[in-house]
Amino acid sequence: MQNREDPPRSGLTRKIQSPNGAGVSFPADEVEGSIVQRFEKIVLTGPGRIAVKFESQVLTYDAVNDWANRIARAVIERRGTGSEPIALLFGPGAHAIAALLGVQKAGKFFFAIDPQFPAERARFLSVDTQAPLIVTGSCHLELARSIKLENQTVLNIDAIAGTRSDGNLNLPIAPIDRAALMYTSGSTGEPKGIIETHFHCVENTRLNTLAMGIVPEDRIALIHSISFSASKIGLHTALLNGAALLPFDIKSEGIDRFAAWLAQERITVVHCPPPVFRQLADVLAGSESFPDLRLIRLTGALIAPADFELFKKKFSTHTLLEVGMGTSETGMICSALFDHGSRFPEEGSPAGYPYEGRRVLLLDENGREVGAGAAGEIVIKGHSFCQGYWRNPALTATKFIADPTSPGEQLFHTGDVGMMLSDGFLVHLGRNDSLVRIRGYRVSLREVEAALLQHPGVKEAAVIAWNDRGEAALAAYVVAAARAMPVYTELLAFVRSKLPDYMVPSSVTFLDALPDVNGKIDRRALPPPRRARPAMEQPFTAPANEIEADLVGIWEEVLGVHPIGVHDAFPDLGGHSLAAMQVLSRSIQKFAVDIPFKALLESPTVAVLAQRVSALRAANTKMQRYNDALANIEALSEEDALAVLAGRSPGKGDGSDS
Repeated sequence: MQNREDPPRSGLTRKIQSPNGAGVSFPADEVEGSIVQRFEKIVLTGPGRIAVKFESQVLTYDAVNDWANRIARAVIERRGTGSEPIALLFGPGAHAIAALLGVQKAGKFFFAIDPQFPAERARFLSVDTQAPLIVTGSCHLELARSIKLENQTVLNIDAIAGTRSDGNLNLPIAPIDRAALMYTSGSTGEPKGIIETHFHCVENTRLNTLAMGIVPEDRIALIHSISFSASKIGLHTALLNGAALLPFDIKSEGIDRFAAWLAQERITVVHCPPPVFRQLADVLAGSESFPDLRLIRLTGALIAPADFELFKKKFSTHTLLEVGMGTSETGMICSALFDHGSRFPEEGSPAGYPYEGRRVLLLDENGREVGAGAAGEIVIKGHSFCQGYWRNPALTATKFIADPTSPGEQLFHTGDVGMMLSDGFLVHLGRNDSLVRIRGYRVSLREVEAALLQHPGVKEAAVIAWNDRGEAALAAYVVAAARAMPVYTELLAFVRSKLPDYMVPSSVTFLDALPDVNGKIDRRALPPPRRARPAMEQPFTAPANEIEADLVGIWEEVLGVHPIGVHDAFPDLGGHSLAAMQVLSRSIQKFAVDIPFKALLESPTVAVLAQRVSALRAANTKMQRYNDALANIEALSEEDALAVLAGRSPGKGDGSDS
C-alpha cells in the first residue's frame, strides 16, 4: 500500500485475474432471475461436476439438484405453495445445502438454527418467525423435537421416500421474493432478522464473482455456519458458478486439521474472519505448500499491519490476499487486493474500492459529506440492499432511506467510521455505536447486557469491547441486585444458556456501582478488565504432575489468565472456540499426540485433559514398541512372531499385554 496520494496497490487491477484468464459468465441481466433459476442453469451446464464435498461424501450438481427437488416436494406436501419462513437445523455438510435449496425451490425462504445455539435462542427464532416447519436430518432429529414449538412440525429429510419425483418443480419465483432470513445481533437486546430477496442474493453473488475471479475449476472452502450471513459468499459463489463447495467443521476439527485439509483438498479460495486467519498462520511453520490456494479473503473485522506481515511470511507469492467490508443488510461494499509487494495503509484498516453499483459517502455529524482525508460515517448508496428487518417496519424506515436525488436507490447508514483516500480507496476506522465485531461476528453490546440483566442476581450491567492482546473481546461489569454477589461460574453458565459462545463475555468484573455521567453509564471510566483468576466455587488447585504443569502453562499463555487451577473449567476462564484451537495446537506440539478437538469440549479442565494426554502418550508408546517388534519380526522365532501379531511381547506365553 502506498501513501495517501499514491495508488494503494502495487500493480494490481481492481479485479482478480481468473486462473485461466476468463472468469465465469455472469451477465448483469441474470440478477433479474432467482437463486433457483441460476442454480438450475449451472446444473445443465455441468451436471457431473462436483458440487459439494464434505468429508467422504461427494455430490455432483445433478445429485444435489435431484435431492433438493425431492425435499422441495416434501415441504410442499406439508405446507403447500406460497412464501413463508422455514427453519433449517443442520451442522456443516451436504444435508444443509440440499435442504436450503429445497426450501427455496418450494417457493419459501429459510432461516437457519445452528445446532450449537442455546435452546432459548433457538426457540426465540421460532417464535419470532412463526415458522411452521423445522427441516432437519436424522443427526439432529431429537434436538429438533426438543426445541420445536407446539404448532411446529418436523421434517426429517433422511426419511423422505425415494419415490418422489426429482425433476425440477419450475415454480414461478420472482426476484423480489424472499430467499432467506438472516439473524444478527440487535441493539434492542434481541436478535433482528434481515430479509434477503433473491435479487439481493444473486446481485451480490455476481459482484463477488467478478471481484474474486471465480471459475468452475475453483474449490471453495466454507467454514461459516449457514445461520450466518457470511456463509453466503462461499455458498453462492460456488454453487451459482459451477465451482466445488467444500464445507469444513472447524469448530469440531480444529485449526491444525484445517491447515492440512487446505492442502489435501486443493482448496483455491478461502473466506474467513481475521481471527481464524491468525490462528491458521500461527500453526504454520512457513514451509507448507499450498500450490492451489490463489485467494484468501478476510472480512468481518478490522485487519492490522501484523496480519499483512503474516500473509507475506506464511503464504507464497502466487496467493493473493483480499480484504473487504460489507454488512448483512447491503452485502459486500468494497474490497482491496494485496500481493507480497503491496503496502499497508498508514492508519486504519483497508476496506478497498467500492463495488460496481455501490457508492460510498462519508458524512459528518451534521449529515454533510466530508472530503478526502477526513473521517466520517460510512453511508452506502445503492439499489440491491436487503428488503428490511423482519416484522420491524419502524427500524426498516430508520435504516433504509430513499435517496431523494436518485429514484430507486437507497441510503444505508452503517454506523462505521471511515476515511477516503484521494483515489477513492476507503479506509475503515472503527464503529461509532454499540455494535462491535467479535471473532468475525457482529455483536450488539446491548444484547449481551440484556442477557446479563435477566439474571435475578444482577441489578445493573455494562459490556464493552476491549483489545485482548490483539483480538477484540467482551468484558462485562455487573452490580449485584442484593448484597450477595452472583456466583461467577453460575452467572456465565446462565449467559451461555441464552447467547451463542461468541457473545459470552471473556471477563466479568463485579462493582459496587457503575460509573455514570448525567445518569448515563460512563464506559470510559470503567476499570480495565481483570486478567487474574476469577472467584470460583472450587478452590485453586495447583498442578500435581509434569503434564498438568505444562497444560497450565499453555492455558495461561493462551487465555492470559494467571493463575489457573487444574479443576478450573476452560469456558469459565474466558475460553472460546478460537482459544480452544490455540490450546490444542500447542498441546499437540508439546506432547506429540493427536488430541481431537472435542477432547477439550469433553474435558474442559486441565486435570481431565491431562489424563487424556497421558493415555494417548501411553498408547503411542505401546504402538511404537509393537511397530519396532514388527520391523524385526523376520529375526524372531515362529512362536515369538505369533506373540507379536497377537499383541503380546516376544518371549511371553501367558497372554500378558505388551
